[in-house]
Amino acid sequence: MTTALLLVDLSALFWWSWFSSKHQSIDAPFELVLGKVRQLASRYSHVAVCCDAGRSFRYELDPEYKGKRPPKDEAGCAQLARVIAELKAMGFQVLEAGGFEGDDLIATVAAWACEQDPPIEVVIAGQDKDLLSLLSDRVSLLHIQNGVLVRPENVRVKFGVGPEQMRDYLALVGDTADNIKGVPKIGAEHAKRLLGEFGSVTRLLRALDEKNDDGSWKVRPDSIRESLLANVGLLDQALKLVTLRTDAPILEALAKFDLCSASRIRPVSDEGRPTSDGKAQQPPTRSQPPAKAPPSPPPAQASRPRPPSRFSAASVTRAPDRSKHKIIFTGRSGVGKTHFVSTIPGVFIVPIEEGLKGASPDHEPAHFKETPRTIGELHQALDVFAELNSADAEGRRQFPHLALDSLSGIERLVHEAACGAEKVRHMEAKDFKKVWSAAEPFWFEVQAKLDAIRRTGVHIWIIAHSAETVDASTTSGEIYRRWDIQLKGTGTTGVEARQMWRAWADHVFFLDWAVEVQKGSKTSRAIGRYKGRILHTRESASYYAKTRLRLPPSLPATWEDLAKAWAAGVAAPDAKLRAELNEVLPQLAPEDREAIEAELGTAAGNKLSALVSRAHGMLAVALEDAPAADAAE
Repeated sequence: MTTALLLVDLSALFWWSWFSSKHQSIDAPFELVLGKVRQLASRYSHVAVCCDAGRSFRYELDPEYKGKRPPKDEAGCAQLARVIAELKAMGFQVLEAGGFEGDDLIATVAAWACEQDPPIEVVIAGQDKDLLSLLSDRVSLLHIQNGVLVRPENVRVKFGVGPEQMRDYLALVGDTADNIKGVPKIGAEHAKRLLGEFGSVTRLLRALDEKNDDGSWKVRPDSIRESLLANVGLLDQALKLVTLRTDAPILEALAKFDLCSASRIRPVSDEGRPTSDGKAQQPPTRSQPPAKAPPSPPPAQASRPRPPSRFSAASVTRAPDRSKHKIIFTGRSGVGKTHFVSTIPGVFIVPIEEGLKGASPDHEPAHFKETPRTIGELHQALDVFAELNSADAEGRRQFPHLALDSLSGIERLVHEAACGAEKVRHMEAKDFKKVWSAAEPFWFEVQAKLDAIRRTGVHIWIIAHSAETVDASTTSGEIYRRWDIQLKGTGTTGVEARQMWRAWADHVFFLDWAVEVQKGSKTSRAIGRYKGRILHTRESASYYAKTRLRLPPSLPATWEDLAKAWAAGVAAPDAKLRAELNEVLPQLAPEDREAIEAELGTAAGNKLSALVSRAHGMLAVALEDAPAADAAE
């Protein structure tokens, strides 16, 4: 988790989600926005959400401001109000100020954060070009559509001007998104050249009447100079429209904003607003650009007595994790992922890619006969399951587990919905970054739908293929290969897709073959032999696995063994693990038993769990080899 203050432009995020996903269902934008905010919040230590509140002062300057945008319908405004209420209920700090846009609130908070001692790192989640004027060595922009982190050097490369000149740049060329008219005859290249020569619009206007030593006008060519002289008023209005104000009236909300003492950011108390050194921390109340001098504090307020706390270190307790889980179950092709999941009691499988071809013949998991052919049909299938799995009078559900087979099938439906079934393959091969940008909202819709089902008390399983990915070290030049979730895309976009699902899941389990290597000699090569299967639960040098439970690093590849370790969870006592190990040791071959006992000693915790898992694995391999040995005799 990054120690920084994340400022979310909720208005931009919501209306982008609304116009891109409302065709799915009326609740799709609601779930999509909440999922996106939750995902962003999981990456940063502190979060504030900024939102528009009514018509801003810019409409008084120009009645045609944002006049070319589609109208905001009543249904969308109702959904936005619902999103704001839900975010407040979830504990997010939502900032609003009448007459100011969310961008002005972001500018106010960013200026305040940069003036703290020490300065606070700020990440802005938005997409408007005027936010680029706020970037600095302490402030960056995370684009909400493609997830690209924009820094000041990126602005200079793309626009040819620095963030401190973006306000003047937009005033010269205009901003079609907000219907702000620029100076006629001045485009991007002329604006970049003029700001490179004169530095700012103020100095540019001052130079309109100045000449060089040879008698020529300093501002050239003549057509540009004449256009500037004729449109000074238009340029002045554009400057006022694109300037983000840093004096939004959110002083009290900022003073109450708890920045948590767990990070290196100085905390702010909610009574009287003093910090530990007795100095008040307040946001700026000036127009852009912010001055270095600190603002004056508000009048002192009487502090209210705090009630005695009922919480202390003595009241802390630990209990087994009984919440519902989100699992990505992956492994190389043909290892038996669908077979494993089909053995889970009470599982309902939604087949997407290959049906139930690999299901266990000894089990009959419930499933749909038809497979979803579009992302809309997938949502319909999940809605039908949620209705079918409603709780009875005693609160029990027919299916405690829901499995989707597979993640690659979901990916195909998402890409077809985002790019069109006719051209999706061409776009995937030509420019996957555009595919990822278009598909990301649909991914969040699927995750939001699965999260809603999980909240009803159902474990979510997603079967996924795996592939060997390459990690190249830029310092040593060494290359490392590890097994990871298989999704399309290469480079940074492929990494983002895999990270999105790894971050969403509580567990990523890898099913793989257990291999025994027979050493070679001078006359023969070393031979690898498959000896059963094994389930990896923790990240290692070979697998990107993870778990939020106290599970051994590896387990025998059966549901019974996983459920047994799952039930023990964080409350598994060492005495219980030792008793279980003592039951297994007599059944092992002498050499295997000696190897376990040599490491047992005073082992405890995770090491003891690993020894139990290892002993079970040895026993499983021995039992699988026994029939083959009997047949050979």
